[in-house]
Amino acid sequence: MHADGPTRDPQWDFTLLIRAALETAGEYAVEVDTRDAQALVDIRWAARQAGRLMGAVVKVDLSSHYGHADSIVTATVRRIESDGPERLIAEEGLQRLLASVLVAQGTTTRLPAEVPRPRRPLIATG
Repeated sequence: MHADGPTRDPQWDFTLLIRAALETAGEYAVEVDTRDAQALVDIRWAARQAGRLMGAVVKVDLSSHYGHADSIVTATVRRIESDGPERLIAEEGLQRLLASVLVAQGTTTRLPAEVPRPRRPLIATG
């Protein structure tokens, strides 16, 4: 979200909501109707974008249907610990962004080259 308030893009707000939940609780869960294909696509897209923001891989699991005729499931987004290419790409992107900001500001002060590892959730999950 911007300092002025929420963005005008609800999918981006959804991405930020998932990222915040992953950072604080380690997972994000929401009920979704499987007949709504766009809702499933939106959840998967927002989860992937949240993972990209964090430099991590995420996994979206769908629960079983609650009843025979019921189409409501719980979609759970979890972060998979990874030191793979996603984290490296995120770190390189952050370094390029920092360098461009320093050039634009005319500053030579540099921050440490290493990006701190994400904190583990304080609450044990599932």
